[in-house]
Amino acid sequence: MDNLFSVQEREAGFEFIGNGLSLKKTTDKDVILLYKNGQFLKRQQLTPAIEKRSFVVDLVERQGATKSKLAASLGVSRQSIDNWVNTYQKNGMNGLVNNTKDSWKKNPKRFTGNKARELERERREKTQQMEKNNLEIDFSKDTETPEEHCGQARELYGQEFDYQKNRYGGSMLYLAALMSKYNFLNLLSSLVGDYLWIPLMFVMMHVNRIFSVEQFKTAYKKEFGQILGLKKLPNLVEVRTGIWGLVELEQARKGMGMFFKSQIINGTVSIWRIFLDGHLVPYSGKEKVHEAHSTQRSLMMPGQTEFFAHDSGGNIVYFDIQEGRGDMMDSMRKVSSLIKPYNNGTPPLVVVDRELWGVERFLSISDLRFVTWEKNCNKAELAKLAAHHFSGNLKINDKAYRFFETEKAYHNKDKGSVALRRIIVRNIKTGETFAVVSNDTKETTKTIVDSMLNRWGNSENGFKHLGSRTNMHYNPAWNTKENSKDQTMVNPEHTKLKKELKGKKTALAKLQKELGQKELSTNKDGSLRKSTVREKKISKRNSLEIEIREISKKVSECPQRTNTIDEGIRAFMAIDNQGKKWWNIAEMVFWNSRKKLSKMLYNYLPDNRDLLPVLDAITSSKGWVKSTKNTLTVRLELLETPRFRDAQIQLCRHLNSQNIKLPNGKLLQYDVKQNPYSVQK
Repeated sequence: MDNLFSVQEREAGFEFIGNGLSLKKTTDKDVILLYKNGQFLKRQQLTPAIEKRSFVVDLVERQGATKSKLAASLGVSRQSIDNWVNTYQKNGMNGLVNNTKDSWKKNPKRFTGNKARELERERREKTQQMEKNNLEIDFSKDTETPEEHCGQARELYGQEFDYQKNRYGGSMLYLAALMSKYNFLNLLSSLVGDYLWIPLMFVMMHVNRIFSVEQFKTAYKKEFGQILGLKKLPNLVEVRTGIWGLVELEQARKGMGMFFKSQIINGTVSIWRIFLDGHLVPYSGKEKVHEAHSTQRSLMMPGQTEFFAHDSGGNIVYFDIQEGRGDMMDSMRKVSSLIKPYNNGTPPLVVVDRELWGVERFLSISDLRFVTWEKNCNKAELAKLAAHHFSGNLKINDKAYRFFETEKAYHNKDKGSVALRRIIVRNIKTGETFAVVSNDTKETTKTIVDSMLNRWGNSENGFKHLGSRTNMHYNPAWNTKENSKDQTMVNPEHTKLKKELKGKKTALAKLQKELGQKELSTNKDGSLRKSTVREKKISKRNSLEIEIREISKKVSECPQRTNTIDEGIRAFMAIDNQGKKWWNIAEMVFWNSRKKLSKMLYNYLPDNRDLLPVLDAITSSKGWVKSTKNTLTVRLELLETPRFRDAQIQLCRHLNSQNIKLPNGKLLQYDVKQNPYSVQK
């Protein structure tokens, strides 16, 4: 509505307060003029205070003025306006009267004491009651495992012994997160039975930077077995046998779904916004498998594409493994359909890279919500946009940006079109200008820009950090026993024709260049002089143009893809991902547990630069483990730096206060002291 005012009026001292309303101050500080769509309405006296308050309440309640703009214009706080409006709603005009010595006698409806705190308390109580009456979230226990299926979980950590030195003792700090956040052992007990120790082993491998089972050749098997609740880690042959036994159960998909649901119900991850991207998992075996694109090498390689979905805090919400290059849209549909029931029927806002670009793709996922870059935008033209267009401000990763929103219709060659929100963003320091597009109708412009820049503004994505800490490509049980369901392949005839067409076009371009460089010569009478060389080149050019048209026709008629059966060649094999999925489940649980532990540590060590190094120092330190009938105690070695040691102690106290119990009923406790067998002088 503010646009109804002319430029002259905007420059004449009007202060706009929303809904077409504006205020203009006078030479008398206690008098102000009110206008509506440029037309004078009234002259308002601001003293005594009751006049000012009643004027403000009228503007907000009856005329729809914006509280923040009104507060700025009148020089009062937004909290004061909220208090006046709430007081008026509760007690009428009498509640707005100034307090005096005996006002509580004359005006019993008048609040005494700190009105802001009283109103805040009332609003909080009202909100809490509404939430209690309208609670719709189902905190059901269907992610818990019935007692009859917890037998294997109760057998772990059953031994009793006095303090024993353990080089991996610090990693048992993660056991608290596994039990308190995931109920890890009980959840998997019903799925994997006797092989329960294998997924737990995978988690502890991630914690202790053991990136393959081959590294167990140099591990301390008794001590590593102790952190798994076993007397001793089995030898390498038995470990491999156990992994293949776990694979043959084919329960990885159920395990994925179980932990996905558990994380949402327990509030471990955020689900309103998801960052989705894929990366290559290379295959180096002898079998023929589909190829995927390696962004690091810019070429196709045998392997699979692994999609990870992270939330706003960097936690892993979901992962998916697909053959070959994979399908980003298919992964988007899967994660959106899984989250939608837990988000009041609304799909999450999915942030993706340019791989999603295309009108056909946008139309096929119109029921989803996405944010992505605008592909092939003309940055030079965007850089010419005047600064006054950019009205929004945002700062991310110590970089300042300005932005504004428009709408644009995108078209394809088949006359399809889609209209998207288009946000132009400019880096204030470098001047780089780019565009972001979205089909979302719920979030603000700032949220859309924040979503895109939060993911790719400073750090590429979660893979960069995840890959530096874990072995993302590892598959503990490679298996290619079945043919792939997708036997399509690039048609070699189509590839041959495209290559031939490219060669002809290159030759034609070269010939055209030669003809352009050779100047025409004339006779004395002004007629063109004949040139045998030129005529030959023109004849060759005409022949090339005919050949290009013929080959182009063949290319259009030749199918781009064929299949191995028609070509009579060896079929593509499918990589079985049962072992890989269990490795990824352990990776997800470890990564998210690491995030939770670092947040706990932040309470005692509020420097972000120290958090992960100190947490890794704590969890990679040696310790001493003691197991009694009722308690499993882990004593950690003291850190040397005093502030780090204090944070270590407080973190252990915090975990102890949660009274975390193992499936067998033992209380899990942590201590930070010297070697229990050292001699004290």
